[in-house]
Amino acid sequence: MRLSILVLLLGSIAIAAQTKGASPSPEVIYSRFKGSVVTILTFDKNRAPLSQGSGFIVAKNRVLTNYHVLAGSASASVIFDDGSVTVVSTVIAATAPKDLVIVEAATGARLPLILGDELQLKVGETIYTIGAPSGLTSSLSNGLVSAFRQDEGQFLIQITAPIAPGSSGGPVLNTQGQVVGVATSKLKDGGFGFAMGAADVQHLLKVPLAVRLDLSDLTPEETGTSTTGDLNSVQALFDKKQYDAAHTSFDALSDTVKTSFDGQLLLCRIEQERKEYRLAIYACDAAIKTRPNVADPYGLNAYSLLVSGDTERAEFAASKATELSGNDYYKNLLALIHYSEQKYTFIPKELSADSDDPFLLTLLAGAAFHNRDYSSFRQLNTKLTSLKGDNNGWKLFTDGLAAQRDLNWELALDKFRKCDADKDFVDPICEVAIVNTELRKVDFSAAKADVDVALSRYPKDHGVLSEGIFVSLLLGNTADADRFHEAMKATDPQPHDAFSDCLYYYGRNQAALASSHCQAAIRNNENDYGTWSNAGYVALDNRDFQSAIGYFSKAVQLFYDSKDKHTVTQELDVCWGTLIAEYYSGDKKKAKALYRDLKKNYPQFGTTSALKQLPLVWSAYTVKLIDIIVADWK
Repeated sequence: MRLSILVLLLGSIAIAAQTKGASPSPEVIYSRFKGSVVTILTFDKNRAPLSQGSGFIVAKNRVLTNYHVLAGSASASVIFDDGSVTVVSTVIAATAPKDLVIVEAATGARLPLILGDELQLKVGETIYTIGAPSGLTSSLSNGLVSAFRQDEGQFLIQITAPIAPGSSGGPVLNTQGQVVGVATSKLKDGGFGFAMGAADVQHLLKVPLAVRLDLSDLTPEETGTSTTGDLNSVQALFDKKQYDAAHTSFDALSDTVKTSFDGQLLLCRIEQERKEYRLAIYACDAAIKTRPNVADPYGLNAYSLLVSGDTERAEFAASKATELSGNDYYKNLLALIHYSEQKYTFIPKELSADSDDPFLLTLLAGAAFHNRDYSSFRQLNTKLTSLKGDNNGWKLFTDGLAAQRDLNWELALDKFRKCDADKDFVDPICEVAIVNTELRKVDFSAAKADVDVALSRYPKDHGVLSEGIFVSLLLGNTADADRFHEAMKATDPQPHDAFSDCLYYYGRNQAALASSHCQAAIRNNENDYGTWSNAGYVALDNRDFQSAIGYFSKAVQLFYDSKDKHTVTQELDVCWGTLIAEYYSGDKKKAKALYRDLKKNYPQFGTTSALKQLPLVWSAYTVKLIDIIVADWK
């Protein structure tokens, strides 16, 4: 795939951001979201009470609070707004420097709060907190954003809403009811409160601990390391998209920091943005070795591996990232990888047709087309057209096919080239169609140039390789034909391969090997006259003239029953095949009548030298059979 297209496409997979509507009242915010806010009680090893804090549900069976609320405790209970109680079973993710921790606790059917974007906040904007200040559970407070601060590299939101002991870990909500921060009483400044940003929560959700911890393990010495602070300056450069500067700054760090999980993960991101994909893969592999149960390194690796052409490893990495996180981004990335591997049957199981994302719908439409689910293809094509207009890839492709059927080559080429330029379109089918159209125009040099471009972009695609085999055989480049055929055989087989194998072995004068592939091609597409015609020519080379008559009879029937307009090349293909079969089967009278009609309609194509000017592959033995017939009737 073209790298420039791939980078654009992967960016379009991201989950759509929520849009703001009318702000609900404080009463509505409280009633809607208080059920997702909890009070947390901690105990020592003798079940004696230690402290109290607040928290909120961030995912199914996942509760977030401040690190300092749980640090040093032996056990903890979670109390919901309705009075029901559950216990904390284990620690999922934790960071002492950011004072955040995510624990596992049974949340039942209660919904998680929605995470917002603290960077959209403005000074003076209204915010709300829900928590248990001084033990007063489910308390709503309001205030304003008064400033944004940095404390030892940590981004903080300064608010006027009071933060008292017991409030720690509770959500700070914007006027839409989205979580923009996490209240903390660890920092105090007169009458102001402080909150960690929601982005820190997002990051913690994506980077769980490699090994789950007990509450007793939560000490600043155990989980808090100096690597976070040391990496902050590098992360800041990365966030500013100064990737080369970030790389230089990273090199200056200590080996301990660089080889840490966070260090290698950040290095992987930096190298990926610098398009140093081999180095990105090395860094992600190192991060995976440190924490094999974290999704992000696998997901990043999948991207780099896909761009590098290693689809097998990319599929494994994306599958692992999806398994560990369930994140839609990784699911969509896995679908893209499966599409690039031509594993089209997986796509409808991985993507939803209810999506309004043009890229995902384009993948689904392509999968339906290749799976021959033409009803779904038409529906998806209609939906894409409603979203993007007539200039979407699959609409342009079908328009190009219609122009081909009308023998309007220039219009067909225009449609196929525009199809290939669609940024959401990653299927090489339009590249193949361009080559095919140039061949039908009998412009071999243009076809050769186009197939070379297609092979540089899609070196493992079977449709492109098949077209490369055909063009090479036409031009007599047997070494290239052999190379492309070997590349096709080196990857997983595709349904169309039988057609290509039949033609390849026939063109390489190996008719005995071609026979079984020709039969398979017929089984795969019984209504294509070309599969029957190819089988007929192979039967001729195998001296099975009676079978050849049967194959060409079927080819002629399908050819003339078709509503498509016919080219001279297509008609000569079936006519000469029928003529040769009848001649060598002993009915020379019928063969001669066919020859007279052929000479009358196409007098310039009565010899093998003339026929070789057409986009048709002829074996050496077929050429010999034709030469004998022509000499007989001179």
